[in-house]
Amino acid sequence: MKNRGISLFSFAGLVPVCIETLKELEVYHAELHKNDIQVTAISAEPLNKLKRMKEKENLTFPVLSDEFFSVLDAFGVYIHKTGAPYEDHGAHGEPAYFLFNKGGTLMYQQKQTGPFGRPSPEAILQTAALIRSHMKTTPPKEESG
Repeated sequence: MKNRGISLFSFAGLVPVCIETLKELEVYHAELHKNDIQVTAISAEPLNKLKRMKEKENLTFPVLSDEFFSVLDAFGVYIHKTGAPYEDHGAHGEPAYFLFNKGGTLMYQQKQTGPFGRPSPEAILQTAALIRSHMKTTPPKEESG
């Protein structure tokens, strides 16, 4: 498809609020795919734990491990470190959402410093539709410096 988008979702880990979000994304997976959005989730959890969780929750989209925070750091995802002022479930990346067009251009991002306030799958679909409806037909001209 012409404007296939990629959605990268960072989740904090194997905690209830994150699992519920992943399950909600799975419920909408077919609708997201139909609207040219490919869901990919990434977490700092070890790969073996993510594989077990993916099987248990019957997730059909890719779930990737970033144990060393290299991808999360590259995207500027907020990292809750073990030395943070309040206890949580260890070092982890907080939720973040990114939408890219098929050329790899970042079209939307939403980053958080805590677990609540995530965009719903409906909001992601609305955002993608808004972006798609306002796409320029010609690429922007480069500014000369």
